[in-house]
Amino acid sequence: MKKNLKIVYFMSIAFFLLLFSQQSFADSFKKICDSNAGELYSDVKIKSIAVINTPRDKKFYISIGVNDNFMVNKSYFNSEFLDREMINTARVAQVLQHSVDLCVAKNLQFYGISLR
Repeated sequence: MKKNLKIVYFMSIAFFLLLFSQQSFADSFKKICDSNAGELYSDVKIKSIAVINTPRDKKFYISIGVNDNFMVNKSYFNSEFLDREMINTARVAQVLQHSVDLCVAKNLQFYGISLR
């Protein structure tokens, strides 16, 4: 079981680093929601996503809760990837809710606003 979690952990980190290094914030999140995330994690489903803005170092941190015991943390990207429209939290929520069955956003924090 631990070996499987390690494989999932490293695959997910590689997946998100590749995804966020090449695309904008909106496109990346849309791809996560649209893609077969269930296949990537096999029987593990994405449980929660939190996006936290840290104004001091101007980076955005993503925390993804895969299940109760496993968390993919600290995937970050520079704020320059954000376009002005994405600052509208309603648009962020729209992107996350694009495919609810694969991407359940339980707690999205964006500029101090929590959406459900």
